[in-house]
Amino acid sequence: MRYQKGFTFIEMIVVLALMAMVAGTLLPTGSRLIDLEREQETIKNMDAIAKAVYYYYRDVGQWPPIGGTTPQQRNLRYLFDRTLGPSIPGWRGPYIATNYISTDAEDNTVLYDKWRMPYRAIPDTDNPDIILKIQSAGPDKAYHASMQGDDIVKQAYVGDLAIKKRNVDLTESMDKLARAIRDYNRDTNQWPPVTGVTPPERNLLYLYQNPGVAGWNGPYISSERLPKTPEENTVLYDIWRNRYRAIFISNNQFKIQSAGPDRIHQTPATQMNPQGDDQIKIVYVSDIKRDVTLAEIDAINAALNYYRNAGYTPAIPTSWQTALRYMQNQSPPLLPGTNGTGEYYTDAWGTAYIFDTTSSVPKVKSNNLD
Repeated sequence: MRYQKGFTFIEMIVVLALMAMVAGTLLPTGSRLIDLEREQETIKNMDAIAKAVYYYYRDVGQWPPIGGTTPQQRNLRYLFDRTLGPSIPGWRGPYIATNYISTDAEDNTVLYDKWRMPYRAIPDTDNPDIILKIQSAGPDKAYHASMQGDDIVKQAYVGDLAIKKRNVDLTESMDKLARAIRDYNRDTNQWPPVTGVTPPERNLLYLYQNPGVAGWNGPYISSERLPKTPEENTVLYDIWRNRYRAIFISNNQFKIQSAGPDRIHQTPATQMNPQGDDQIKIVYVSDIKRDVTLAEIDAINAALNYYRNAGYTPAIPTSWQTALRYMQNQSPPLLPGTNGTGEYYTDAWGTAYIFDTTSSVPKVKSNNLD
């Protein structure tokens, strides 16, 4: 009878040693593969966060706020939290898909990386207005101040968007403010007062609060331009949250001045050309008179056309003023109001209108608009 030979004790020791060596080799490799997978997923999530931050900035004009958020990196909640976002003017979120927001806080891909460490979202120290750095601590779960080591960093860059948006927002804000001031002057025949108001630029309050001035027919600025907090009030403050200066130059000119990004007014009150990064908008009485005259001419010519089409007499070329008087004397008047200097006979400069018979349909015009 023959017996099958088995492993000797030494052979078993050798086999176990080889298995241990192989396992020792595979374990670090497996760990590295797991970290690599986590890194790829973290980078993917950070890309989505950076895109969301970009759209947040597009609408709001600034990064998610850092002040008042504990811990600091939880400012990323402003990207999706409906209880926080609506308190921010311009917020139109959520800016991140719901599949990025887990019910498990420790696995929330907006706030936490794949090593379950919270992201840090911090403005760049050299370019805080245009670059937000999103930082993951990486596999070692340790943040490095200089963002070195195995940290993963993604930049949300708004560059041209920030400059373009701020320029557009500032221009729109100052244009609306200028139109409101023009309407105020049109009705009251004066600029918002600069004396007796502290500080002087708060005279812009007169655009939406009745000052008891004769002729006031406001508010001249819509309520949407009056956010809840003074610092966000676009009637009194520019986009850098600095007060506009509204300065009386002369009876014919009124100046609106923004201090610009540096928040320092560098342009003297009486100077018309902006200095430094200041922004200036001039409101002219001539523009106000032009608006009034154009509106009046439209009303006159519409009334004359009505008179002509109705076949009233005498014929308009004989006396267009008579036709206007006839229209005003109807009950109710078919041509309401006057410009204060006659029954629609003179423009806002006090110059008599001209009846132009050279056009196919004779109409009133003003030489001051030529």
